[in-house]
Amino acid sequence: MNINDIVVSFKNHQLQHGLGGDPEQDELYKWKLVTDQIGHPDVYAVDFANEFLSR
Repeated sequence: MNINDIVVSFKNHQLQHGLGGDPEQDELYKWKLVTDQIGHPDVYAVDFANEFLSR
């Protein structure tokens, strides 16, 4: 399986199940986590560990 096959498979899964994912797997929390973390952590922070744990 190459990267193109993986992307096509992912797109088909999204078309079939939407952002909520497969109801049997209940993966909506992953999408919420990704959107909550946009712009965070600041990879240029002086104390990256604290920056990473601050949210």
